[in-house]
Amino acid sequence: MALLHPETLARYQHLSPQEFMDSVILGALREHLYMAYNVITVYAQIVMELPITDNLYISPIGNNVTRKPIELREAMRDMQSYVVEANHLVQAPFSVNRVENEILQRVSEVRRPIEFIDRWAAAIENDGMMKMVKLPGLKGKTAARLASEIREYMFDCNQVLIYAQAYALRWAKRE
Repeated sequence: MALLHPETLARYQHLSPQEFMDSVILGALREHLYMAYNVITVYAQIVMELPITDNLYISPIGNNVTRKPIELREAMRDMQSYVVEANHLVQAPFSVNRVENEILQRVSEVRRPIEFIDRWAAAIENDGMMKMVKLPGLKGKTAARLASEIREYMFDCNQVLIYAQAYALRWAKRE
């Protein structure tokens, strides 16, 4: 919670659960995910179209059971599908009964695809080859730099999720 700005805490902590859901989940979180969606989609399209990325692989990562290198393009496609999933989860209809429980449920559901995106981006960001290969047309950015930018968006989304979870737990204790 220390990473959240005091102004943010002050602005939302007194809202009713319904108002919080509208302002934070359907407002702030949706906006962060929309920005992440745009960035990931643009970068994925660029990576798919560049001939240099045709045979570019990420070293095996810890949760990769086969321990085989993974194609950069595949990782970008996966991140793109996960951000679409997160967007759909945020916008899914919610019940008006016990909104604080709905907030906790939504946080749990949305956290999963965000964590997958962050894992893929971390694997790209920390890969030695991805730090060296510059992608044409992106002002000399490397795939690792693209992944770092994506992780910044995921960090922002996670901050909203952490706050939403804390809010819902605090509200549930009031009752």
